[in-house]
Amino acid sequence: MSTFTPTNHSNRIETNTHRIHLEPRISAAKLAEYVVANPLRQTAIVKNAKNAPKQITSQYHRVRNTFRHAHSEQGLSSAYFMDLALVVESAEADTDWQIRDNDLSGKALKKLAELASQVECASASIIHSKWKPLLIHGVTVSVHPEIAFSMLHKGITKVGGVILNTPLNESSSLAKSSGKHCVGDYLTALLYLMLANQAADVGIPLHTRCYAVDIFRDKIYTAPASYKTLVKHMDEACKMIALRWDSVPVEMDPESVDIF
Repeated sequence: MSTFTPTNHSNRIETNTHRIHLEPRISAAKLAEYVVANPLRQTAIVKNAKNAPKQITSQYHRVRNTFRHAHSEQGLSSAYFMDLALVVESAEADTDWQIRDNDLSGKALKKLAELASQVECASASIIHSKWKPLLIHGVTVSVHPEIAFSMLHKGITKVGGVILNTPLNESSSLAKSSGKHCVGDYLTALLYLMLANQAADVGIPLHTRCYAVDIFRDKIYTAPASYKTLVKHMDEACKMIALRWDSVPVEMDPESVDIF
């Protein structure tokens, strides 16, 4: 198994519409999807990872940014999600994109209200940390749980977390698979691995408390006990992503403004 270490963000070009990453990087969800995808879809995933549309990356920010505020001693509050949904749906919007984002974010929050009781985090303590990306065979992988927590389990402090899958389209379903394991399995395994690397001073991850919530399909996944096998698959996937990165064309528009 490869060594997983934190890394700084890659150099990038900012345009009005895209963040173009000059060095290999990918989100946890897209790496999980890449492992089970067919070759054509893998090509598209790498292309979109290198030329990342800004509107896509900014969607559902109100759902993600407020998730931890739903946590209480009793667990995740369904009432909190439902109240916030009403606020978001009635928020002002100046563009068609904002109108759609208000609508979808409201729907997502209502879905979370229905799913909240399935996430076991009562009597847990929130872990306040800025999670760093991981470097896997030269690929920067961003893993951003909406919430991470610690709790006692059989007298031992364990850690867990929740990562959201927000896309509405069925092509982004965490149920997609190419055999025994699905995207949700790989995503939760990656969450487990990140917590094992970066929350070791708090406790060790408990695989049954590493959640991926596929909001619009009303499905929650937890990390498989056999997560080490899945990590090996993601190792190999990152090797391929790193090899093909430079061959992906940069989609530059005339309004590119800055290089970071």
